[in-house]
Amino acid sequence: MLLAKKNHTVGNVRQYYVEYCDALREGDWLTAAAVTSSSVDATISGVAIIEGHKITFFLSGGVINEDFTVTVVATSNTTEVSNDTIAFHVVAP
Repeated sequence: MLLAKKNHTVGNVRQYYVEYCDALREGDWLTAAAVTSSSVDATISGVAIIEGHKITFFLSGGVINEDFTVTVVATSNTTEVSNDTIAFHVVAP
């Protein structure tokens, strides 16, 4: 599912959050998270699960006017898997 379309300023390092509280059943929590970029110039780092229902990551890099997708794969304690994407467009400072 496409979660959002965002601009990313070239040269910036930004932290993003993806909230799964509404997607999880009551009592469930996230056990694994993977975040990848379709761009060789955009780097993902610092992937973590916060409070069992939120994924955070840092995005850096990119080339001006580049369009790329960040894919977020979240796995719950019941082995349900969510595959989500965020579309990014790189802009000048």
